[in-house]
Amino acid sequence: MISSYAVEDADIERALVYSGMPDSDEAAYRAALVGDFREPGGVAWRSLASMALPGIAPLRLEDLHAAPATTAPFALSSCVLASVARADVSNLGALCELGRRNGEGLGPLAASIASAWWRWQTGSEPGPLLVAAKELQVQAVEAKQAQWVIESAALCALAALGTGDGELALKLARRASRMARTEEMPQHEYLAHLVLARVRRATGQPWLAARILAGLEASASPLWSDWIAWEVLLSSGRVADEEAAERSEFARATNKLRRALDAGIDGDVESLRDALRGGFSAAPLMRDFARVRAALDLDAEVPPDVAPWLAGEGDGIPSVIHGVFVYRKTPAEAPVWIQIGTGRRASWVAVQASTLPRLMASAQEGCREETLLSTLANGSPRPKAEVFAAVYGFPYREDLHEGTFRVLLHRAKHRLPEGARLEVRDEIQLAAEEPFWIADPRCGVHTDAFVLGTLAQLRAAGAKQIAAELGISVRTVQKSLRRLRESGACSVEKSGRRVEYVLEDTTFEEASRHHRGVRSMDETST
Repeated sequence: MISSYAVEDADIERALVYSGMPDSDEAAYRAALVGDFREPGGVAWRSLASMALPGIAPLRLEDLHAAPATTAPFALSSCVLASVARADVSNLGALCELGRRNGEGLGPLAASIASAWWRWQTGSEPGPLLVAAKELQVQAVEAKQAQWVIESAALCALAALGTGDGELALKLARRASRMARTEEMPQHEYLAHLVLARVRRATGQPWLAARILAGLEASASPLWSDWIAWEVLLSSGRVADEEAAERSEFARATNKLRRALDAGIDGDVESLRDALRGGFSAAPLMRDFARVRAALDLDAEVPPDVAPWLAGEGDGIPSVIHGVFVYRKTPAEAPVWIQIGTGRRASWVAVQASTLPRLMASAQEGCREETLLSTLANGSPRPKAEVFAAVYGFPYREDLHEGTFRVLLHRAKHRLPEGARLEVRDEIQLAAEEPFWIADPRCGVHTDAFVLGTLAQLRAAGAKQIAAELGISVRTVQKSLRRLRESGACSVEKSGRRVEYVLEDTTFEEASRHHRGVRSMDETST
C-alpha cells in the first residue's frame, strides 16, 4: 500500500481523463489511492489509478476479494489490461487463476477475457484462440459491455495475425481501433491503437505503424509507454535518448536490443551477443526478439517465418524487423548485406561486428553487379536465363541480351576478391574459397521509406525539414514526396505560402486534445 501518496487535484484529473470515468466518485478515488476500499467502487478506482499514475502500486490479488459484485469485474479487467500492457505473464496467470476460482464473484465474462489474454501471452495456438475471441466478442456485445467488445476485437486481430492471415488481421485491427475511438474509453483506445500499429508493422506498413505510435507517444498514459517504445524500435529504429527503467518485459527487451545494436555498430561482437542472450516469458515478445536476434547474430537460431529471407530468398526487408535495419543509418548506407559462399543475409549492424571482409559498392548506377553477385551468393549454380531475369527484371532473350549480359558478367568477375571466381556456362556459379560480405541491393531501403518514416515521426513537415532530418538534398526529398503524393501515401496541406506533407492512417486518429493536454501536464510536472 502507498499510504504516503499525496493526492493532488492534478492526480484526480489525470486519472479521470485516462480512465474515461466520470468525476462523480472522487471520495472513493481519494480513499482508494491510500488503500481504503470501503467506499463503493474503491477497488475499481485504485486499479484505474495504477494505470494513470506511475507512483501508484498496482492492486494486489487480495484486494480484488474486497471488491463488491458491482465493480469486481471492472477491477479484474483493469488489472488484466495493466498486465497485458506490461507483458506481465506471471501476474496475468494469477489473475486468470483467481477468475477461475471466483468466476461468479468477479464476473464470468471478465474471467474469460482474462483467460484469452493469458492464452495470447503464453503462445496458445492462434486458430483456436481466434475462434474463442470471436465468441467472446459476441458475448460482450450481448452483455452491452463496450470495454470487452474492444478487448475481444483486439484479441481477434492478434490471433488472426498469428495464423498468418495479415489481411484479416488488418481488417479486425482497424475495426477494433474504430470501436475504441467511438466509445471514447482512453485505456482501450490505447490498446486498440497499439494492436493496429503492431498489425501495420507486421503486414508491410511500418511507416503507418510509426505514425500511429507517434500519436500514442504524445497521448497515452504511462502504463503503455514501454510497449509503445518497443513497437517504435521495431517499426522505425528509433529509441529514446536514454535507456528506460526496466519496469516491464517490454522495457527490458528495448534496452537489450538497443545495447546489442550499439555494440554491433562499435564492432563489439561479444557485447552484441551478450545483450541478445536470455528470453522473455511473454510469447509474442519472445517471437519478436527471436527474429531480431537472427538478423544480428549469425549463430542464432532462425525463426521459420524469416528463415527463407535470411537465406537469401525474396526482395525487400521483412517489415516485422524493419527497425533493426534502419537503426541509426542514413539513406546512403546499405541496410542489408549477404554473405558470399553461404547466402546468409544480415543487418548492416551485424556486418559491422563481423571479421569477414566486405566488397565495397561499385560506382556504377543501378547496382547490377551487386545484384548479380547477391543472386548467386549461396554458391549453387543457376541457369543463365534465371540469373538474367533476377538481375534485370524481365525474361532473357539470347539474340537481344547476350552482349549486354556478357559485359555485366565481365565487370562482376573483375570486382571479385582473390580466391573467388565466377564460372559461366549454361549455368552460372559463384565460388569463393573464403566467405565475404556484399551489400544486397535487392533489399535496399528506398528513399521513399525514409521520407515516410520521418513524416511519421514529425506528423507534418516540408521538404526542407525532411531533408535536414535525413541529411540528403532537398531535390531528392521533393522527388520522393511527389511519388508518395501520387501514390496516395501522403497528402499536402497548405497554409499561405507554406506547404507541408502529412502522413495519415485511414483508421487511426490522434487522441483528443483533452488527452494530449493531460499528457503534457504529466511531462511538465515530473
